[in-house]
Amino acid sequence: MRFSTIFSAALYFASTVVADFSACDNLPGIQIFPAGVRPETVSNQTRTCSHSFDAPKVLPVGDTSYDWWYFDAVADDGVQSLVVVFMQKGENSDFPGPALTAYVQITRTLSNGTAFTETLPVDQGIVSTSGLGTNGLWGNSNLSWVGVPDLSEYQVRLNAADGTITGLFTLKSIAPPHGPSGSVEPGQSLELMPGVGWAVSIPDAVATVDVNVRGRRLKFTGSGYHDKNWGSTLFTPNDEYANGYIALDGEIIRSGPDFMTVRPEGANSEHPPTGETGVPEGFHITADLGDAGVLEASVRYTVAAASFRSYGRWAGMINGTIASTTTNSTVASKAYLGVTHYEMFNFF
Repeated sequence: MRFSTIFSAALYFASTVVADFSACDNLPGIQIFPAGVRPETVSNQTRTCSHSFDAPKVLPVGDTSYDWWYFDAVADDGVQSLVVVFMQKGENSDFPGPALTAYVQITRTLSNGTAFTETLPVDQGIVSTSGLGTNGLWGNSNLSWVGVPDLSEYQVRLNAADGTITGLFTLKSIAPPHGPSGSVEPGQSLELMPGVGWAVSIPDAVATVDVNVRGRRLKFTGSGYHDKNWGSTLFTPNDEYANGYIALDGEIIRSGPDFMTVRPEGANSEHPPTGETGVPEGFHITADLGDAGVLEASVRYTVAAASFRSYGRWAGMINGTIASTTTNSTVASKAYLGVTHYEMFNFF
């Protein structure tokens, strides 16, 4: 999940962990995940290894667990977009979607702002690891992804057996990978909050999209992103956790917890939201960048890309400034403008 290709941030939730493993030899070779919940105790990986950064992290899929691979792209117009999610989740995992444990969900918005969502159930998910990266094939859907060992490039390949979903979606990374603590060096925490993991293989990318879904073609270049989230238990309300990542020109400026706040603004800006709170008009991001200054940014959506129970996703624009104090004690401010793809979960 992400806010933008210039500034990456998110609103997150709370959870408790069921079981934990931090061994780095848990996923050799190929992993096959049948489309069914197993009764065993779920394990949840919480530390980085020297390999397999993008590998499955929850073993096996339990009733309240989830483990997914998320790929997105948004065009320079802030309207056209594509999201492909390869999902595994328990039927009671709190997340929106069908009562399935393995499926692929494709969401796209066309140039006229029309949004479409396709959900394809599968018989199993297959994931293999190579260095830090992964390759995946979601069973009988014949939809897959291929990643290189150093996380510099991913391809999502759409080649449905019936020919109704075809095309290629390529991401070429332009920003370093990160976890919640910033570094991907071995031994770093992957917990965004208790029981919830976050691994961002491609925080920002040059994206090339050329796909055809049931006769509707979507073709553009723009900005892209790939991460994975996972967890093992249900969320609990009324706790706040903040984590962010900011990179510029291929270098991380700051990454980790407690330096960034994200708040809704404009219409429907009640915080924390309730079950009756409407869709926020936008969000405001404030981040302390240390010696680099202070970031202030506003996000506004152009189009609603997806809307489900307790969940929304939007494509739009982000504008912001980084203000810093110069050596002669004057304040210098630099403005940025970009496209954004962002989402919100509301479990209240």
